[in-house]
Formats: sequence, structure tokens, C-alpha cells
Amino acid sequence: MGNINYKIGDIIDSKYQIEKLMGKGGMGRVFRVNHITLGKVFALKVIDLNDDSNASTQNQIIRFKREAKALAKINHPNIVMVTDFGVTNQEVPYIVMEHIEGVTLRQMLQKNKTLSQKKVVQIGKQICAGLHEAHNQEIIHRDLKPENIMVQQFSDGSLMARVLDFGIAKSSWGDESLSGDLTGENMAGTLKYMSPEQLMNEEVTQRSDIFSLSIMLYEMLTGVIPAYLKVGGVEPLHSLRPDISPNLSAVIHKGLSPKAEYRYADMLELKLILEELEYDSIVDSIERAKSTNQVVEKAGSFASNNSNANISISKIDKASTNELSTQNTQNSQNTQNSQNSQSSLLATNIDIGRETKVPVKVQPAKNVKKQKMKSVETPVDPSLPSILDSDLAPPRSNKGLILLIPIVIFLAIASTLIYQKYIPTSPTEVKVNVTLPPMLEIKADTFMMGSDAGDQYARPEHKVEVKSFQISRFLINNYQYSEFVQATGYKSPSHWQASAPTTNILEKPVTNISWYDAQTYCSWLTKQTGKIYTLPAEQEWEYVARNNSRYNLEELMGDYLEWMETPLQFYPGAKINEEIPRGVRVFRGKNNNSKADPITYRFFQNEYYSFTDLSFRIVQR
Repeated sequence: MGNINYKIGDIIDSKYQIEKLMGKGGMGRVFRVNHITLGKVFALKVIDLNDDSNASTQNQIIRFKREAKALAKINHPNIVMVTDFGVTNQEVPYIVMEHIEGVTLRQMLQKNKTLSQKKVVQIGKQICAGLHEAHNQEIIHRDLKPENIMVQQFSDGSLMARVLDFGIAKSSWGDESLSGDLTGENMAGTLKYMSPEQLMNEEVTQRSDIFSLSIMLYEMLTGVIPAYLKVGGVEPLHSLRPDISPNLSAVIHKGLSPKAEYRYADMLELKLILEELEYDSIVDSIERAKSTNQVVEKAGSFASNNSNANISISKIDKASTNELSTQNTQNSQNTQNSQNSQSSLLATNIDIGRETKVPVKVQPAKNVKKQKMKSVETPVDPSLPSILDSDLAPPRSNKGLILLIPIVIFLAIASTLIYQKYIPTSPTEVKVNVTLPPMLEIKADTFMMGSDAGDQYARPEHKVEVKSFQISRFLINNYQYSEFVQATGYKSPSHWQASAPTTNILEKPVTNISWYDAQTYCSWLTKQTGKIYTLPAEQEWEYVARNNSRYNLEELMGDYLEWMETPLQFYPGAKINEEIPRGVRVFRGKNNNSKADPITYRFFQNEYYSFTDLSFRIVQR
């Protein structure tokens, strides 16, 4: 079944006459239509069906119906309302929605690059409000991005934001029509806005949407999508926009915590904090007006009419600041005590910085509907940057620093000369006896790589040629890796005692290894032996995995995942319209937390990422 070439004037389902094409995306087209009987304008979204396979077409239709049903369940001014659903005479499904005279958030950013703090907070709190209602209906969006936010500006300058496109929404409480994984949808979403748990194909929650929203808030303020996959984590927001409130910067960084438990508990909590920041901004404006003897009635009227804030502008509760300070100290202590017992597959080495204390007090919301989802007290993320400490510290004299400059320069030169004379520039030049793993010979062949039944990163199946190579029968173990560490002084894995593994794990695969660690080991091994060793290419690993009954590689698709040499690349013919962040590497194998096919599923993370089940083996070509 192919796509229908609709044009202006065509009538869909005997009711809706097309007036113009409003937009086109990867899944379908949106038209502005006029209801012939009612004489009212609507937005009609029609699905574009694939021609490649019947299964793929059925998945599209199921996903399209999922979007209609998800939107129909939600009644909120910040969610686009669905008014009709049907099937055309050509058997093409369509959704009819309210028509909004506005632009997408993406179009706003393309025009303005960045937005003011006032607009970002205004848009952000409205997205929170709409998604809080969606979450209260047990629906997770999973694909938040600027393209899915419609913004309408009124004559008084105020903005109305609405959330679109619940096509990959997921119910967290078992609604099979919304929650079942479709063939090819194991990992749904847009790569640049995915939470770490989505990247790992693990369970998504309302905190996954909070992460994606925080990326959008960061992007609205800076014009940059935060590269949370890179080593060192997200660049502090205030370093890109010094004029932004340190409190807002800290709020966004908390939402970007790699571990979900350190983010806000739900959208309502984030919404109330954004409203508090908005209120603080109003109070600051009033205080500035008072200090310059300006008229403050207009600002006072605006603040007093802001019913969402639930805060009186007549006085500021100074005692709340001391109360919050005490609470932050207690939370930090509680987090420190419990941190060692918390473990996660996600983001073990994705470091964003140090602890953040957000000096904002959230007033309790009145008459808030009891949530079906459980809200838990959010611990403080010890990995967040201490933005406030650095920004609010009093200025210090630079006289001492100026006097120290000549001393620092002298010490730097002296230490460099000593280092060059007494310390080898390349520790790998020291030859040692290397314990090599047994290698298996793999002959050249061709095979079909990937899976049409997998997610978008495993599709499509395509023919691949593999040249002859040798691959280690076992993963590199702790003893073999310790030879490298002792010979070079390279940092040891985090679970070792000092620079050596304990005797009970010597023969076990080395873990807590990043891609960079594994590649450095291979480079050292190459210099020691004169033979070229590297990590397996994806096609080499998958070929062996498909034929392991013939080769009998040990520890393959067992308890460990394995780094691949190649960076993440989309397969030829893949229908993915995304940019891949730099430094993203692939690892393969079986993850007990995922039901995906261990042979074709592709995990990916930044090249400095490591965790307790991630290891590697080597190949020689």
C-alpha cells in the first residue's frame, strides 16, 4: 500500500477538505482542513505507509492508532486535543486535532537561536503541566523534542505551549494498546533527546520525560543540545549563558542527572519549582523598581494575579531559606549514606560534576489531584555541578595570584625538564612478557547483518562481507589486563585493590572497562608483539555470534557485554533522520534487563563509559 498524493481541494472521508499542507515528518503529513458541514478549521494528520513490508505497515497503523488513543485519554489545555479518528476510502488512517495558529518550538529556535529566561520558564512550566496530566493518565511520552511542541503567542505577548505527537507513548500501568513493544520499536525516541535508560533499552518512567524536557530547556537557553554522552558530562549551563539565574541552571542540571533517581520525582515537582523561579523573578523586578522609585503597581498586579504560583507577594518568607538550607544538608548526608548501596547499569562514568544545592522553596500545591503514579522523595545527585557555590562567592583580590604567576611558570618549566629526563615519554616502550589469549581463525564469508524485526538501529537487514581474521576465544581477563597496568602505570579498574586484582578474579573477564581503556590496551599489545590487535568490528562480532555453534567462543552472549571497535553508524537504508553525537561507541551481547535479540541489538554509550558487566575481547587481522 503506497502513499496517497493528496492535494489542495481534496476531500478526505467525505468531511474534511484540504486547504494547505502544514508540515511533513517521518511518519506522516499534517494538513489544514475545513470541516465541510461545521465550517470549522482543524488539523488532520494522515499516516504515510511504507511499501517495504506488510509487517512494517501494520506496525505503523498500530502506532498511529496508539497516538489517537493516547491523545483522546488526555484532556488538558497544554496537550493538543483529538477530535476525530477515521480511515479514508483508500484505507489510510487519519487523526483530526484542534487547529493551532502557532509555530513549533523548533521553528522558534531556528528563528531566534536562543530564548529569554522568562520565555523558557513560561514554556517549560506549561509543558510540565500537560505532561503531568499525561503521566497522571499513566502515559509516558518517550519522544519529547522541539518538533513536538507547538507554541502560540497571543497579542499581550504571553505564550501557550502544547505537546504533540504521542505516537510512541507508553502506558506504565499495563494498557496493552499503549504499552506493548511493537516489532521494531524496542528503543523508541529521538537519539539526541533520549534519556540514558532509553539508550540502554531499559524501563522508561516519567523521569525519562523529565530528562528529555531538561535537554530542551538547556537548548532553548543556549542554542546547544547538551552532549551528556561525552567525558566530563554536560557543560555547565551558566558558562554558556552567564546572564541566566544560577537557580535555573541548577534546576536544569538536576533534570539532566544520568541516574533517574536523582532527577525530580515528577513533572508537578518541576513545574512548581519553575513557578517559584518565575515568582522570584517578579519579586526581583519589584525590588529593583522600588530602589529606583519606579511605579510597581503593574508588576504587583501581575504577580498577585498569577494563580498558579500560590504565593503571596506581600511578604517573603525569610525563614524558609534557613529551613531549606537545613533540609539540603540533611538530604546531602542521607544521599551520601545511601549512595554506596545504589547501583545501576546506567552512566557509571558519565560525570556531570559535583553536588548542587538549589535554594528555592516550593510552596505546597493546593487542591492537587491525587496521582496514580508513586512520587518519591528525590535524593540529591552527588554528580551535579556546584553552580551556586562558584557563582555566588564574594570576589577576591587578585594581588596574591599575580605574585604567584612567575613562581608557577618556573615550577612548570622545571617539572617538565625533570619529567623528560627521568620519566619515559611512552611507557609502552618497556617490553614485557605478554600473556596472549588463544585465538580462533575465522575465514572470509558474507552474511545478512541486522534484523528487520529489530528496532530502528538494527534495521534493515543488509548483506555484509567479512574478511579473514582471528578472534580471542575468551574475553581479556584481569590477569592479562594487569600486565598492561603494571607495565604502563595506566589506571586500574575501579573494583581492583590498588593497581592489582584480587587472586579470586584473576581468571575472570576484566570489567569496568571503557572503550578508551580497551583500545589503549590493544595499542599497547600491538607495540609489545609487533602484531596488530584491536577490538572486533561489529560485523565480525555478529558473524561469529550467528555461527558460534561452529566456533565455540567462550563468554559470548553470557554474563558480559563487549565493546566493538566501530563507532555507532546507521545501517545502509536505515530510515533514521538523526545526528549521531561524537564519541558514541557500540557494545554488543546479552543484557538480562532487556528482552531484545542479543545477536542483533546494538547498545551504545560514550567511549569513556564503563560498568560492572562491560568487558572486551581482541581480534587480529
